Amino acid sequence: PPASKTRSWRDNAQYEQLSAAQQHALDEAIIELLFVHARLQLDRPQHLHEVKKKHVYFHAAIDALSAIEEHGRRIPSLSHWNALAWRKLGDEEKAQSAEERAIATPPQTALDYFLLAEFHAVREDWEKALQNYWQALDQDPEHLLSLVASGLVLMQAERYAEAELAFTGAIALNPETTVGYVRRAACRRMQGKDVLARSDSERAAELDPELAEGWMWQGVYQHAWKGDNADYEQAFLDLTEAIRLDPDYATAYMNRGFVSEKLGQHERAIADYTKAVRLAPGSATALYHRGQAYLRQDQHDLAEADFRKVLTIEPNDRVNYIYAHAEALCHLDRHKEALPLYEEVIQRAPTFTGFADRRRALNRRALAYLQLGEPDKAIADYRELIELVSGHALPYANRAKAYFEKGLVDQAI
Repeated sequence: PPASKTRSWRDNAQYEQLSAAQQHALDEAIIELLFVHARLQLDRPQHLHEVKKKHVYFHAAIDALSAIEEHGRRIPSLSHWNALAWRKLGDEEKAQSAEERAIATPPQTALDYFLLAEFHAVREDWEKALQNYWQALDQDPEHLLSLVASGLVLMQAERYAEAELAFTGAIALNPETTVGYVRRAACRRMQGKDVLARSDSERAAELDPELAEGWMWQGVYQHAWKGDNADYEQAFLDLTEAIRLDPDYATAYMNRGFVSEKLGQHERAIADYTKAVRLAPGSATALYHRGQAYLRQDQHDLAEADFRKVLTIEPNDRVNYIYAHAEALCHLDRHKEALPLYEEVIQRAPTFTGFADRRRALNRRALAYLQLGEPDKAIADYRELIELVSGHALPYANRAKAYFEKGLVDQAI
């Protein structure tokens, strides 16, 4: 290890031969590496069920953070991270003590602000994280980690043009920053810059052929998400290679599940989605896709359970999740429970978006009303739907059925 309770990198004779500026640069670089090591230990146990193994990782994180303070310098935000680790270990007293130390000392350097931003990012407080990354860049415009990390947060906020600029800055500072090319390719793809995105993906593969993330995005962007020109077999091979390189890569499993469905391999798709759920139990996206796969396989009980759990993870997010849950309930003949979900979609969704829009929700709610023996309400929904899509025959045909149920044959005809 680069540092321990008894030995520091500063004890090395070569360290003393460096200039003061070189020593400072080396100190900051080693602190960054120790911090990354601590982050990996804190993130690593998310999918583990063995308590003893988790505790080993959490203690390793605390050791790395302590090494920074013992041999480097006191950084206020590190105490936030120590508090997080102690809390994971169940030691609330030490966690509170660490938090008090963090509050007592304000950040000063670019690295201080970066570590504080990372703490906010792991708590998904994106605005505070961005503010601190930018404060780090004010202190040091060439702080590479802050450029990369701010780009990742901007991607999370779907601010792809700004994220692209951040990754471009990172690449300018270090043309061999593989993650910069991988993530910039993703940003460019989301903006429709396919040629530039492909160039970035190819450059990332040249720099690091063993990068799992590079293989994953190559499979997704260059082969799977190509519309009529999609090559799902090649996408499957690329995603499988990503999983070989990183067996705990939840996103790769989720995307391979999508590709497997496109190839007609539904059981394999569900197995991949299930693996993604196990690796990332807080991922609403993985649960949602598995629920959709269950629904397509007529496993309605399992689909409904997944959609219900999705709404506990992200209760106020995408109307797609709400609509899918309503659909699963209707397949289980639980139409009355589906009605308020369809109502929420109708109120929140735009008129025309595709999967979960207002017109589809109106149509499905009308069908639910018919199943519940309430043709008047079904007719009202069909009337509103016809105003939206007057050129389509299906709403007229379905309203005719509702009129027949009421015995209004003339109106039905």
